[in-house]
Amino acid sequence: MNTSDKIMNRIENYYQSTLSKVLSFPKLIIGSVVLLFVAAVITLSNLGGEFIPALEEGDFAVDTRVLTGSNLNTTIKSTQQAAHVLKSNFLKY
Repeated sequence: MNTSDKIMNRIENYYQSTLSKVLSFPKLIIGSVVLLFVAAVITLSNLGGEFIPALEEGDFAVDTRVLTGSNLNTTIKSTQQAAHVLKSNFLKY
């Protein structure tokens, strides 16, 4: 028997003994799983989709998106157009 077989046998024996102990408490296991699932749903529902850093007063963050596979020229053109629209509509000072 080689080393990897010995390691796998130890892991399997540990897994089997732990599994047999855990299965003797089915209500506790099911309750724990349900509780962890509810905690995960609550946690994930409170997470934001994207991170936008806090900005100084008067600043704003804009996320410009282009279609996947767009070339660099298209991306630059779209970004410049968006910047122009924002500057012309919101910078009246």
